[in-house]
Amino acid sequence: MKNKLNFKKILCFILMVLIIIPNASFSAMALNFNSDEQIDLESSVSDTINTAIPPELKTDGVDTILAEQLKVLGEGEKALSDLKQMTLDATSLPEFIDFSSAFEKGHVNRVEEQEKNLNTVIYQNKDGSKSTYIFDYPVKYIDENGAVRDKSTQISDFNGRDYSYAATDNIIKTYFPSKSNTGIKIEINDFSIITSPISNNVGMPTKLDDNTIKYDGIFGEHTSVIYYTRLNGIKEDIVLNRNVGQNEFQFEMDLNNLMPFKCDDTWYLKN
Repeated sequence: MKNKLNFKKILCFILMVLIIIPNASFSAMALNFNSDEQIDLESSVSDTINTAIPPELKTDGVDTILAEQLKVLGEGEKALSDLKQMTLDATSLPEFIDFSSAFEKGHVNRVEEQEKNLNTVIYQNKDGSKSTYIFDYPVKYIDENGAVRDKSTQISDFNGRDYSYAATDNIIKTYFPSKSNTGIKIEINDFSIITSPISNNVGMPTKLDDNTIKYDGIFGEHTSVIYYTRLNGIKEDIVLNRNVGQNEFQFEMDLNNLMPFKCDDTWYLKN
């Protein structure tokens, strides 16, 4: 008996050809076989499949590699491979951005080169995305050397004349006196304001935390004045620990050539 062709193999071969070359057309005359010949279709089909897919495309990570190669990094940005190795430096994080939130979002690279104004902060995240913060007021300032720096409310020891503490990493610099009657000094560029309590009592400063100073007894026993540094100035609280029989407290302001004016029930200063 003559060798018979394995028609199942022939059918597989036809299907593979149609899959690999979907737009090709075939005529009945194109598939003439001599029944006396033995055809090794298995090896032919296997070779066709192996050569149809380029070896370099068989790597699972090819998409990531190509995306990494094709990505155009913006100014100050880092490659995804570098970001994955980075961690958030808490000491360099501005105080006006919460660390827990920044960590959760994956902030690892500050992109200062893309921060076009003093109200904006941009971070590149561990997954390659970016987070942009836009504030209603400036959170950065330009120092005396022309460098852009983040504002801070940090109060530090100060060895200047008459002043024990100061917050100076800000365009608004605040100096806290060794004695309350010297007055709190506030500097903005070339202008300064000194505000002093009108009182016969003198209080000494106590640093409560990194942005809080307290003076006890300025307006008598059971009274205190507390100052809080803020990014855009200072906040003052007069605290009465009991009824002292007084509800009005006066301060004197030395404006150093600045002129006060009132607009819409609010007082402003101008030079």
